[in-house]
Amino acid sequence: MTTSLDAIGSRLSQYLSYKRIGINKFGRLTNTSGAQISNIINGKNYGMTKLIEIIHVCPDLNMLWLLKGEGEMLVDATGEAGSTDRPPVNMLSNEQQKKLNMLTEENRGLKAELEKLNLKHNSLEGALTYQSMTIEAYKNSIDVLSATNRDLKDLLQLYKSTGQANVQGGEDLEKRNNRKSA
Repeated sequence: MTTSLDAIGSRLSQYLSYKRIGINKFGRLTNTSGAQISNIINGKNYGMTKLIEIIHVCPDLNMLWLLKGEGEMLVDATGEAGSTDRPPVNMLSNEQQKKLNMLTEENRGLKAELEKLNLKHNSLEGALTYQSMTIEAYKNSIDVLSATNRDLKDLLQLYKSTGQANVQGGEDLEKRNNRKSA
């Protein structure tokens, strides 16, 4: 369990071999060069920023194992030590990275479209509620108008029947008056 630069370099080499990643490719992934990765593997001095970049690019690499040789080489997504064949996200090929970027962009577009559709849905839902309220108001108006028409018909019938009686009563009165004057 040594922490020398040689031991760290040896463990990094084991990791790269296990993942089947070449030194030059790993250099590109860590924003360094293949030569700098080679220097790390060979136990030469390197800056802390390079180690931090390795940690960032290799989320499945157990840092305790890399630095001290303790535990398993790999950790799973939860940080638990153990074997996992999951390649780190940043170790995608250029083609895979392009596809990921394209899908991410498509995802953003779909989310924006979904948001627009949700707004339109909410707007239509509000319009539908307003229409339902308007229809209910018209139904109530029809009920009121129907009741008013019934009342008016009854009133008209009453006037007609009362008016007939008055007309008949008026004729009888006129006949009586005519008899008296004759």
